[in-house]
Amino acid sequence: MLESRCQEFRVIPKSAGSFLSMWKDLLHLTHVFVPLGSQKHAGTKCIVGQEALDLMMTVTLPSPEGKPLGLIYTDSRMFREDTIYAEVPTESALLRYLHSPEVEGVAFNLSWAEQSWEGEMDEEILKQTHVLPFSCTVWKTTLLRLVGFLQSPDPFADQGYSHTVLATEALCCDDMTVAAHHASAARDEGTPVHEHIFVEMETLLAFGLAKEAESLLSAFEGDHDHHEAEVFRARLLSLSGKVEKARNLLDELLAEPEIAPEAFRELGRIQMVRGEFDLAIESFEKSISQGQGGVASWLGRGVALRSQYESSGDQSHLNQAIECFYHVSGLQGHHAPVALSHAAGCYIAVGMFEQAETASRDSLSFRPSRDAQRSLILSLHGQGKVAEARNEYQESSMKVETGA
Repeated sequence: MLESRCQEFRVIPKSAGSFLSMWKDLLHLTHVFVPLGSQKHAGTKCIVGQEALDLMMTVTLPSPEGKPLGLIYTDSRMFREDTIYAEVPTESALLRYLHSPEVEGVAFNLSWAEQSWEGEMDEEILKQTHVLPFSCTVWKTTLLRLVGFLQSPDPFADQGYSHTVLATEALCCDDMTVAAHHASAARDEGTPVHEHIFVEMETLLAFGLAKEAESLLSAFEGDHDHHEAEVFRARLLSLSGKVEKARNLLDELLAEPEIAPEAFRELGRIQMVRGEFDLAIESFEKSISQGQGGVASWLGRGVALRSQYESSGDQSHLNQAIECFYHVSGLQGHHAPVALSHAAGCYIAVGMFEQAETASRDSLSFRPSRDAQRSLILSLHGQGKVAEARNEYQESSMKVETGA
C-alpha cells in the first residue's frame, strides 16, 4: 500500500514560477517521509504515528549558511534499502517544523541525500534522487505560508472570495497560517499593499519572524501618515528593546479613533514589558471595549491579570483571566494552546488541580509545550497522582534531550 501511494504521488518542487504553481501538487500528498538513520542488513523500516512525529525532530541537517534544517522527502523510494524512516501526515510534519525553535526551515527532496546518514549511496539510488528531486530549501516564512496553503478550505480563492477577504477573515478567526497564505497570495496578485501587508505582518510576528515583518514595513518608509503602519512600527521598536521610542510613537496614536484599539493593545504590551500589569490591564480593556482589539487584546488582558494576581492567589481576578483565556481558546486557532496553558497556571494558583490537568492536556493536544507540560506535571502532583506525574516528567525529559 505504501509503495503504490508513493508511485501515485510524486511531488517535485520546482525552481521557478508562482507559489501556487510550484506547490499545488502538495495538496494531493497525504504523507511525507523523513530519514532517521540506517541499519545494515536489517531492511527498510518505516515508523508511523506519534513516535514518527517525535523522532523526525531528532534529525536535522545544516544549510550552507549553517542554519539547522528539517528533512522531508516526498517519495520513500529515494531511500536505501537499509533506511529507517518516519512516515508522517504532510500537514502534521510541516506544522511540527513550523512551530519548532530547533529548525529554521525544511529541505525538500535533498539531492545530496547521503548527507543525512553515514555511508555511501548506491549509484543507482543517487540517480533516483535526481529523477524526483529538486533540492528545495523552504525557510520559515515560506513554510508558514505552505502550512496555510494546505489548511485553507479555498487555497486558490476560486469560490467567490478574494485572497484579501479570505486573509482578513482568517486573521479574525486566529487562523494565522491560512491568513499568511492568502495575504501572500494577494501580494503576488499585485493587490494594493495596504490591503494585505498588515495581515501578513501580523502572521509573521505571531511566529516570531520580526525581521521579516520589518522588511515588509519598509514599504511605508518615510510615510508617517499611515496610522496602522505606525502601530506596527511601534511594536517592532518595542520588540527590539526601544520601549521608550515605541511608547512615544503610540502616544500620538491613542487619540486617533480609527486606530486607538490597536494602539491601546500595543501600549498594553509595552506596559507588560515594564511590569506595569495594572496599567496593562486597563489598556487591554480599552482596546477590547472599542471593539477591535481582537485575540491579542483578550490574551494580553488575561496574561496581565495572571501576572498581577497569581502570587496572591486572588481567585476573583484569576477567574477573570481564565475567562479571557477561554475566550481565546474557543476559536481553536493559533493562540489557543498558549491560552490554555495560561489557564492551567491560573487553576494551579487557586488549587483547582483537576481543571488544571484538563487545560494542560487540551493545550498539549495542539502542539508540544514545555509550559503546558510543566503545568500538567504540577496538576497531577496536586491531585496526588505522583506516579503519573513522574512518568510525564520522565517522558518530557526524554523529549527535551532528543529535541523532539
